Amino acid sequence: MKSTSKFMSLVLTVCLVLALIPWTPAQASEIPFTCSYEMVGNMETVITVTSGQSVKVSVDDPSLAEVSVKGSKIYVMGIEGAVGIAKVFIEYGGTAPYEAEIPIGYTTFIFENDKLKVFQGSDSEYEIIGINMNGEQEVTGEALAEGCMAYSNTDEYKLLVSIKKKGGTYVFSGEGNDMALAVKKEASKPARLLLAGLNLKSSFTAPLTIKKDSQTTVTVTALAGFFNCLEDTKWNNADVYGEAADGGDGTNAEYAESAVIKGKNAANVILNGKGVLELKCKSKNAVKIGESGSLTIQDISLYVDSVNHGISSDNTMEILSGNITVNAVGDGIRSDPDMVDAEAGCAGIIHISSGIFQITAGSDGIQAAQNLEIEDGNFIIRTGEGYNDGNFNKDTMSCKGLKASNNSDESGDTSEASNRIEISGGKFELNTADDAVHSDAFIVITGGVFNICTGDDGIHADTSLTLGTENGTDKALKVTVEKSYEGLEAGNVYIYSGIYDVTASDDGINAAGGSDFDDTGDHFNPWGQPGRPGNMGGGTSGTSQYSLNIAGGTVYVNASGDGLDSNGTLNLTGGKIIVWGAQANSDDEPLDCDGTLTIKGATVFAAGSCQMMTTPSNDSQAFVRYGNSGGWGGGSSTAIDEGKTVNVRYNNETVYNIKAIKKINYVLYSAPDMTSSSGWSIVADDSELIEPDTEETEPDTKETEPDT
Repeated sequence: MKSTSKFMSLVLTVCLVLALIPWTPAQASEIPFTCSYEMVGNMETVITVTSGQSVKVSVDDPSLAEVSVKGSKIYVMGIEGAVGIAKVFIEYGGTAPYEAEIPIGYTTFIFENDKLKVFQGSDSEYEIIGINMNGEQEVTGEALAEGCMAYSNTDEYKLLVSIKKKGGTYVFSGEGNDMALAVKKEASKPARLLLAGLNLKSSFTAPLTIKKDSQTTVTVTALAGFFNCLEDTKWNNADVYGEAADGGDGTNAEYAESAVIKGKNAANVILNGKGVLELKCKSKNAVKIGESGSLTIQDISLYVDSVNHGISSDNTMEILSGNITVNAVGDGIRSDPDMVDAEAGCAGIIHISSGIFQITAGSDGIQAAQNLEIEDGNFIIRTGEGYNDGNFNKDTMSCKGLKASNNSDESGDTSEASNRIEISGGKFELNTADDAVHSDAFIVITGGVFNICTGDDGIHADTSLTLGTENGTDKALKVTVEKSYEGLEAGNVYIYSGIYDVTASDDGINAAGGSDFDDTGDHFNPWGQPGRPGNMGGGTSGTSQYSLNIAGGTVYVNASGDGLDSNGTLNLTGGKIIVWGAQANSDDEPLDCDGTLTIKGATVFAAGSCQMMTTPSNDSQAFVRYGNSGGWGGGSSTAIDEGKTVNVRYNNETVYNIKAIKKINYVLYSAPDMTSSSGWSIVADDSELIEPDTEETEPDTKETEPDT
């Protein structure tokens, strides 16, 4: 995320004055110039370049515009009758071209504090009205000699630009002191809003509203080279100032929208472009899309600061790409309708294909009421005050990193939940007060790199957690849980491939249950199998309902409680497994289960305390143990101190050894090539370690840095 911080520092230097829009290009260390833009009507833009030397300039389509350079100024002149977006490329000293998208020939709205100039272009399906908290009124404009109409705010009303039902493409630029944009209700044709250096603040309504039942698509495009900012105030909060029937005081019942960008019921909104859009929300949500609508985000650099939720949809949300930074008091990104009902158009689904995400949230980082699907991307997420948040209260707060949670039942009963988190790739830095990854039902993770610090569980699924793929490569998935209460937890846990390094203050990997609601408030549905819901019969104490299954992968666990713990069966049928449970003389053990422990096909080293001493089943492969109840396999009953070398020997020759990371009095070792326990022993001394395996095991991940 280094490029992101550099990018933001440049963005913050931008100063917007009327229609003169200075902009510092990305990668300023490589492109030694800055640009500012002045739109002169809708056919000419002047770019002022600050570089110290001359620059080269070209345009992609000469039929749209021609360019010329005079000293420090670049003139982009539209060809008469042309309509489109001219791509202008600026070069300096052999550097990569810097791209600016210049709109030509569209109807263009240029804001100048309390004034608005409108230059007529290709589409004219708009109207200018005056609004206040009590309603609207007609306004009249003045024809200016420069070929535009001019309108002004007054003490009685503020200007609202409304795009009519028939839509069209329009350009917005300049600084509006207190004005707003809207797409009228029941819009029937697409509307495209091109942002070319727009800094717009609205005092009592959303800077941009897509009215209800506008079932067409409204696309908001931040053009390359331009910085844009939309901002509201607290008076836009309908919960406080809206209709009395909805809990407000009624003072702003007509126009309070509770969002900077508000898409009402059935609104389909696309946020895209190669430019920058910043949203400053002082009311409730920076972006809010109503039920039966949709939100799509692509390419755009989007910066959000919100007093409640950042980006929110009551239906579906799709993020295809982009550079997204969210700082929210509530949830960062969410799709959480009042009722989860896909048939009614309230699906509660988030799908992320790629992108760069930096999310700081007071509540959940990314939350879907139904399903969360992630294919790729870079994610840095912090919730609450992070893993060591002393103010977090699990009974009243939710501060999860990635969450799929059905909130339709106020009792908290998730026994009928079918929520899914599916992750197939990406890089994740998760620092959370609550579970880092949480689903009320299923989690399936087949790829990605995870670094997790959490005050609760690293990855938690009430029904089943599936990690890796059968016969899959370990390089595809790497999970590191640096800090947690319990590392990996679900009613059923299935590990097929991947690399896992889990540190937990309680159990490392846990197949849990035993009651409808355990003492952590989690509800387990152990009957589910990977990829499909099973019988959601609830949780009784029957051991057959729960299972922890490791069929492959490289698994390392350091737990202060049980290392691997199953309230049912524990099946180790593949992979390389190293488990450090609680230290010597604890009530916990490295391998613990209420049912059968089966080791068949896995290489297992497990060490810790032997107070409970689970024994592998009769049909398990051979194993050797060391313990303080008799010293199995020829070992001594003396506890092994931290730092000592634990040697597993066959006929007095060491075949495996490892340094003890804590004081232990129990060790179990088993490998597929052991034909019997005869000839095997475990001893501790100060010997050197056998040369470790140095095979490259870093997961394969795509490069997801943004184009700049």
